[in-house]
Amino acid sequence: MRQMFLRAVTILIIAASSVGARTYYVTKNGSDSNTGLDWGHSWSTVAKVNSTVVHGDTVRFGTGNWYGSQIVPPTGSTTAAPTVYACSTLTAATQGLSQIWSGDVVTGWSQYSGNVYQASWTPSNSNINWSTGYPCIVQSDSLLAPAGSLGGITRAGLYYYNGSTLYIWPYNNGNPGAAGRTILASAREVVRFWSGQDHIVFFGLGLKMGVQGTIYFSESPADSNSFIHCNLAHVNHDANNNSSIIFFADLGPGSNIWNYGNSFVACNIYAATADGGGSFNHLGNGVSLYSCRQTHFDSCYFTQIPGDGVHIKQGYAAYPAYGNRVAYSTFNGRGNTYDGRNQFQESMVQMSCFSDRDSVYGCIFDTDNPSYGGDHTVGGRAISLSGNICYQHHNYGGQFVCNNTFYNCNTFIDFNTDLADQNMTFKYNVGYDVAGPNWIWFEDNTNMSRAQFDSNYWYDPSTAFNGRYNATDHNWSAWHTGGFDVRGFNSNPSLANPAGGDFSRPAVTEMNRTYGGRNWTKFGAVQGITPPDVTPPVISGRSITNITTTGATFVWLTDESAHSAVDIGTTTSYGRTDSNLVLTTVHSVTISGLSPATGYHFRFRSRDAAGNATTSSDSTFSTLTPDLTPPVISARTVTAVGANSATIGWTTDEASHTAVDIGLNTSYGRTDSSLNMVTSHSITLNSLVPATTYHFRVRSRDAAGNTGTSADSTFITTADVTPPVITTRTVTSIGRNTATIGWTTNEASQTAVDIGINTSYGRTDSSIVLVTAHSIVINSLTSGTLYHFRVRSRDAYNNASTSGDSTFTTSSPSDTIPPVLTNIVSSGITDHTVMITWNSNEAATSQLDYGLSLSYGSSTTLDPALVTAHTVNLTGLTADTLYHFRVRSRDASANEAISGDFNFRTLVAPSLENVSFGLRDSVSSTYPGYLPDRINDGVINPRGGISTTWASDESSTSPHWIVLYFDSLRTVNMAKIYWAWNSGSSNWMCSQQFNIQYWNQGTGAYVNAASVTNTTADSITTVQFSTVSTTRIRYYQPANMGPTSYPSVIWLTEFSLSGPSIPPAAVDDLGMLPWNSFQQPIFELRIKGMPSFHERQNYLGD
Repeated sequence: MRQMFLRAVTILIIAASSVGARTYYVTKNGSDSNTGLDWGHSWSTVAKVNSTVVHGDTVRFGTGNWYGSQIVPPTGSTTAAPTVYACSTLTAATQGLSQIWSGDVVTGWSQYSGNVYQASWTPSNSNINWSTGYPCIVQSDSLLAPAGSLGGITRAGLYYYNGSTLYIWPYNNGNPGAAGRTILASAREVVRFWSGQDHIVFFGLGLKMGVQGTIYFSESPADSNSFIHCNLAHVNHDANNNSSIIFFADLGPGSNIWNYGNSFVACNIYAATADGGGSFNHLGNGVSLYSCRQTHFDSCYFTQIPGDGVHIKQGYAAYPAYGNRVAYSTFNGRGNTYDGRNQFQESMVQMSCFSDRDSVYGCIFDTDNPSYGGDHTVGGRAISLSGNICYQHHNYGGQFVCNNTFYNCNTFIDFNTDLADQNMTFKYNVGYDVAGPNWIWFEDNTNMSRAQFDSNYWYDPSTAFNGRYNATDHNWSAWHTGGFDVRGFNSNPSLANPAGGDFSRPAVTEMNRTYGGRNWTKFGAVQGITPPDVTPPVISGRSITNITTTGATFVWLTDESAHSAVDIGTTTSYGRTDSNLVLTTVHSVTISGLSPATGYHFRFRSRDAAGNATTSSDSTFSTLTPDLTPPVISARTVTAVGANSATIGWTTDEASHTAVDIGLNTSYGRTDSSLNMVTSHSITLNSLVPATTYHFRVRSRDAAGNTGTSADSTFITTADVTPPVITTRTVTSIGRNTATIGWTTNEASQTAVDIGINTSYGRTDSSIVLVTAHSIVINSLTSGTLYHFRVRSRDAYNNASTSGDSTFTTSSPSDTIPPVLTNIVSSGITDHTVMITWNSNEAATSQLDYGLSLSYGSSTTLDPALVTAHTVNLTGLTADTLYHFRVRSRDASANEAISGDFNFRTLVAPSLENVSFGLRDSVSSTYPGYLPDRINDGVINPRGGISTTWASDESSTSPHWIVLYFDSLRTVNMAKIYWAWNSGSSNWMCSQQFNIQYWNQGTGAYVNAASVTNTTADSITTVQFSTVSTTRIRYYQPANMGPTSYPSVIWLTEFSLSGPSIPPAAVDDLGMLPWNSFQQPIFELRIKGMPSFHERQNYLGD
């Protein structure tokens, strides 16, 4: 599901770019004076984004925190051109690395008293009514709670604000102005939808801090907006409103607000608080939906929420909430309390006040034994339906609560409303280990007739079932008698490890299907608790290495993968940051460009993938004093002097590089060098001239760049008296009148070849160019003649070498007679193949020209093998057609012979008939409810379920097969498999791999006629193979090679076989043909499209 949304967002961004919309980039080290059109010219502030971005644009944020910021999207976006705010990579891998905070950084802290500190703060923008509300205060991603008065600050994590001064008792005690204790204060939301902003996408961002709402929808409807892979957190209290991390506002009677089609996918929603004061005693919610329609929460995670997880209700203007959905989400209340309060003190999902046709399915509700004293009215309820708050005390009904798992909730389902108009369905849920006395609660005045409980599991290992209605507690038997859950169970649902957060049912066999991109059993949801990471990395093993005059390497470890950053400067204000965004546990940052002999302050910082950051304490070091002394050169030597080389050596008093300047005078002109840092230096000079005086000097440069240079010296190379060494003689390209002679020498020298018909030679071909690879072409030779030759080379100093004698023979006159072609025959003629054979009187190649006329038009691929008996097979011909052909053969001397014209006619093609209808069959296994008779009954309806399709039983370790039996030997050459349609996953159940096999009566075993691999699922697979004669045909599917979505089964609607037609049977004495002479027509019905809501609902359990 998350991948589907990822692809959708990427497509939208590409579509927007294709019509001229722009992509802007924002980084912490950018500048608002830049163009913002790439990472190298990025902006730096959200204010610049708000003032520039128009509908259809995309904004990508780099890694970092943007404090004191609020995103106000533009209007005018469309489905085809949405406005997108995203993390740097547009993938979930960088979720939370880009964080937008509405809070300002509060500075200037001083101690007020004990652990309480104070600082002045005045918000630049405020949505707070200071008589009823409080600002949102955060320390290092942890939310502080309001104390209500200065004297109420009695523990860490509390604050008080009087409108000008902020008082806090910080977590971990100590001055909040110290490193790593940034305090943020906010009086506004971080994202505000204020005037009909539609089609806005937020992807992979951390969006944090707000009062009344972190994400705030107000004033005008905002439709079709999406938050995907976002971390949404931190809202504080406004006593007269339902403060919520996601808040869809209601403006009271007379307003016309109706938000439609907004979605939240794979988001972490956490950290809401409220003091419980005010006229309505509101607590902090995760989500408040007033008069919203089609709002979807998919794969979200809710925790650290004292009020409702999701509250769906009619607004005060009497516009009902309608069609909202909470699916595949987790409500984690483990740990019992948050900020001194129970989590979910009201309900995890509450549907109230004209809530209509909302659904909750596939969710986990887990509260870890909350301490609610057994009173269902004080909270811990998983699902609550109420109507006693709004102007109309009524709930429309029609809610759908299916396939959820409730664990340790105070009450699983609570009714405090009149149910009317539509049934409310509760089906296939699992309730496990209830914390309160009443598992299901109907308020005493509640109309229960339309609440439909069906096929639910209810179980507590220590207490008996208790359902309350009509002011009376009922046990399981009485609950059934009252008409509730007559098909339900009061037994252990066999959850794998509920205390450990694993709510799967691995031993269950009644159903195991994939729907909506998730694995389901028939009862309850299958998905583990994966809480959002709110713990920063722990830094350890800090060290600094490779300190130089201008740099150093900083090394540390973290207990989880995180990015690497080092702040450095000459004071604790630092001023420079070097970082690496690669997530790792072993960190190394090399910093260069520092000043020599200078003291520096530095600290380490790391941020994990969830955006949690940690900062080390301050440390210091000093760069080295620069080295200004060059190396001292001594002990120069000249050894191994030869005609063309010499070795120069020396020593230095420190490691340094090696260089020799050399030439015929003191201008030198040539340098040989090595960058290896050594104290003992040696370098060999090659390619010198013999008997020559050379000037040279040596140079060495140390690591600091100081160079020492020696005085000039000389040496004389020796004379060259050694002749070249001749090796690797070759004679190539021998022809009738020419040949090429080659060899190599160990030094540059001239080239000469003496050649003749005896060892007196008599002819010399030569070149005076000095080379080491010698080659000379000898022309004007006599064909078919033995030649003697020797090679000679002379170097630049007149030293000569001569090889021994060798011979070669020129080639004789060539063959000019083409082959003679005989016995040209066409045989083995079928409706589409033929074999052509012929002979030649000498070895030659094979090729065939053929076609429908004497122009031919087609040729076979040349067979280069030289043979005298030739065979060419033609395939793919047209039946009952006259073909012309001629044969061609070429001998080793390229003489080609071409025959005259010949012809043949292909046979008439045999007809095929269906030979499988009504045959006796056997199968490896059958899924319960299906019949093997459907395999070859001639009825092709892929959507008919058990009435028209057949499926094997499930097995991921054993193969599956179908066998069709003939009464006698029958010829078969084609099979068709008509696959079933799966309306749940909307695809054809085409198997990935299978074989068509026939029974070999001689060996008593099955033999493969064809092997099939389907790379794309389709409705029909047709398999043609060479004609076989057999008494049975088998479809054989290896283990786990079924459809991609269900590899452990076969699921089809018809297995059809065809073969050559048999002549009509004789008419019996009653004038009737035998029964097996009839062929039943086969019809195929294909229905395209996704299943309807009712199909999905039926798939879930009916």
